[in-house]
Amino acid sequence: MYIITRDSIPRNLRRCIAGYEALLRASKQSSITRRSFSERKATGPERRRRFYVHVDVVSCPPVWEERNKLHKDNKSMQESPISAGVDNTDSASGVARGVDKQQQSHTLQLRVPGSHEPLKNQLNWFTIRLDERPLKTPLGHPLAVPSETLAYALAAEWNCQVVDVINPTQMPLMTLVATSIDQTAQATDFYQNNILRYLRTDTVCYWADPMEERSIHRRQQSAWKDVHAWITEWSGGYAPGVAMGHAESMLMAKQKQLPHPPQLQQACHNLVHSLDAWHLTALHAMTIETKSMLLAIFLLLSKSGSIKDVAAAMEAARVEEEFNISNWGLVEGQHDYDRLNASIQLHAAMLLKDCLAADNFSS
Repeated sequence: MYIITRDSIPRNLRRCIAGYEALLRASKQSSITRRSFSERKATGPERRRRFYVHVDVVSCPPVWEERNKLHKDNKSMQESPISAGVDNTDSASGVARGVDKQQQSHTLQLRVPGSHEPLKNQLNWFTIRLDERPLKTPLGHPLAVPSETLAYALAAEWNCQVVDVINPTQMPLMTLVATSIDQTAQATDFYQNNILRYLRTDTVCYWADPMEERSIHRRQQSAWKDVHAWITEWSGGYAPGVAMGHAESMLMAKQKQLPHPPQLQQACHNLVHSLDAWHLTALHAMTIETKSMLLAIFLLLSKSGSIKDVAAAMEAARVEEEFNISNWGLVEGQHDYDRLNASIQLHAAMLLKDCLAADNFSS
């Protein structure tokens, strides 16, 4: 058993990290995950063996300062075993940009969500070392994060990799952090616009008819009422627009934009454009996973991050799917895989924002 070279992970999020590790172990033990991975003829970085023994965390300069040392001391850095993209491209998403040090410095400096001013005295940055060699991102940037707790959560992911293969799908938190440094910091407009477009067809704003489809309407009310109430209060009293009807009419309704008040739309726009790269990446991941910008905002700004909150978010995001499963049964190898994968991805995004908050916004 490989160990992280420190006696204990910081206490403030130890329980959350432990729950996250349990999910990763569950995904490894899943017959679905094993089958889907073994059926592919994996080559190259996908079949990279674990080449390191020790994983530890050390302090370091911020990313934009550490870059100056990278070329001078390149041999002491550990290249990322995770490929940046396919066919020698910068990334699979195609949104990579040339590195602008000034932009990277601005977007990677922590800000309280909703504020455009960076936190003062951001001196504590940390990196992961594999056998005493600091790790780089897939695009070759120094892997540095502004949270010790986040660094230990990342180290836990690297430490969980088994001997026979390094599996990037088992490191969703590493994926989010690398995305923040390599992609979001360079292409903020892409991520901002992609998040905002979900507001037009937000999942939690399509309600079943309370007379014709009472059962699913009750589930929606139970899962979504707190989100709607919180969003209304957060936006200054402007409730989200909703569409209501039976299943057939919803297909037509989703072709039109929801009737959100302009004030609510502006509040969402202002929040998204205030976020640093870390929180923007977390919000983007939560929005994509839940198909709801409003639910993602609720999760991002919530100060009580826990496994219970993630479970409730999963329930809110999958009301219709779970209703159909309860009526028609579960398809093994599809529904259970979707549940597990969505839970892991949402846990990773929640853990990212909770780690940042624990070390920087706790007061």
